[in-house]
Amino acid sequence: MTRDRLGQVAGYVTLAVFLVAALLSLIGPLQDSPGEANLYALQADAFLHGRLHLTQHFHDTAVFQGRFYVPFPPFPALLVMPIVALVGLHQTNMVLVSLLLAVGSVFVLASVFRRLAVPRQTAIWLLAAFFLGTSYWGSVHMSRGVWFTAHIVSAACLLLAINEALGKRRGLLVGLLLGFSFLSRQFTLFYAPFLAALLWWRSEQAPIRRRWLRLLWLAVGVGLCGAGYLWFNWARFGNPLDTGYNYLRLGGMLQERFARHGLFSARYLWFNLYEMFVQGFHVDFTDASQLLGWERNPFGTSLVVASPFLLLAFRARWNRWVLAAAWVGTVAILAPTMLYYNNGWWQINAQRFSMDFVPVLILLTALGAKRGLGPYWKGAILWSLFLNALAWMIIPALA
Repeated sequence: MTRDRLGQVAGYVTLAVFLVAALLSLIGPLQDSPGEANLYALQADAFLHGRLHLTQHFHDTAVFQGRFYVPFPPFPALLVMPIVALVGLHQTNMVLVSLLLAVGSVFVLASVFRRLAVPRQTAIWLLAAFFLGTSYWGSVHMSRGVWFTAHIVSAACLLLAINEALGKRRGLLVGLLLGFSFLSRQFTLFYAPFLAALLWWRSEQAPIRRRWLRLLWLAVGVGLCGAGYLWFNWARFGNPLDTGYNYLRLGGMLQERFARHGLFSARYLWFNLYEMFVQGFHVDFTDASQLLGWERNPFGTSLVVASPFLLLAFRARWNRWVLAAAWVGTVAILAPTMLYYNNGWWQINAQRFSMDFVPVLILLTALGAKRGLGPYWKGAILWSLFLNALAWMIIPALA
């Protein structure tokens, strides 16, 4: 066996070990995920009973005129309605739902890489990087709660939209999928120009009328989802632009921030910038001797430290309009995120809000790696996988 072949086999074995570790880390969450713990399952149950509101207050519900509402956009609840109807609220395991969506998303992203002509070996490394080396691993792990479920659903819909835009290019389906992503994580709507540019570019051999029709259908799909969201807000709060976030009952640090500066403020900028791009992996030792009692930082690890392989995105070469739209959409998502009153807290490794734009960054990363992944970049991926294993397996075992 040649040295190159031996190194390739060793790399695949290492990736397989991390995959097994990720699955093992899910045993506990899979065993402790009653539907009542997830607001989307509760919202789905409310829909099935003909209600928009919940019957009692839960953590992170909005209180408006004596009723309790889920302030988060509704698509994940609509998605799990058949499951809640079939097995009941308590038996609806949202971690299992997220795991199944993750498995499906692996095949979708692999299809995207094939359409982009990414070499097979590079694609395998980047699949591991996205699912095991970003906040995706932690999002599946924590999807017992509503916040992380939203990221898994949104990422799946966004990847499906990209795959469709690269493939059959059915504008209405691309628009609906982006709309479903928006109805899970609102800021992903900023990728509408990227998908429009992608549809236009991939349709360059088609007659001009067909290209415009595809963009029109894209707008129709997004518009239908947007109209549904406006009605949903109006039906609950009497205002189509009122999502209910202002009616959250907060406590502690978040209440202090909200009371002083509101949901969005320039006062949050430096904290969020530091956490997104600078903060390292941080562990406190909490016992009296400072030798035991591992406690992980709930504000997470910066994107640069947790997932450095994403820097390859800056080497991407593509159609200039598509590439520009991808970066503009990413910056448009980052800008309000940097002004938000929290950075995704609670999280352990990486930054969970980065899951709004990492599904597009991984495409740019793949394009930047089309000439192959050298030892440095493979090392960066392995580093990212190791940090997630440290966060979700090693430290919990030592604590």
